[in-house]
Amino acid sequence: MAVLRRQATIQRVDGDWLEVRIAATTCAGCAGRCGLIRPAGPAAWGQPRWRLPQPPGSRLRCGDRVELRLPARRFAQASLAGLGLPLLALLAGALLGGAALPVTPDPGVLAGACGGLAAGLWLARRSRPLRRRDIELVPVRAAVADA
Repeated sequence: MAVLRRQATIQRVDGDWLEVRIAATTCAGCAGRCGLIRPAGPAAWGQPRWRLPQPPGSRLRCGDRVELRLPARRFAQASLAGLGLPLLALLAGALLGGAALPVTPDPGVLAGACGGLAAGLWLARRSRPLRRRDIELVPVRAAVADA
């Protein structure tokens, strides 16, 4: 099974939660524009940081290096939901809008496309196909032994 891997450093420990800063490396396919390097939202504008649950039984401290692992299948599913769902909703909205006003379809197509895109983006945001629990956090010492 293919796995996406990224090196990170623990910046803060807050009880059972860790804040990690992802190293600024990129994979060969996306030049660093993927969700594993740049999380969506305000964190995307500064250093790429994630807040993740601490693995059970681990005693990680600030400054420890870890490896984040994400199954490639989960990444593909999240990409499809985040990109494919809004596109399909846009096209469906345009078709429905054009059918609603058959005499002059252009305003209907435009309104339907805008409504469909808005609905698709809302659905993609609400579906949250990629969750924190999908990302496995492994101390670098153990990650080297597994490779």
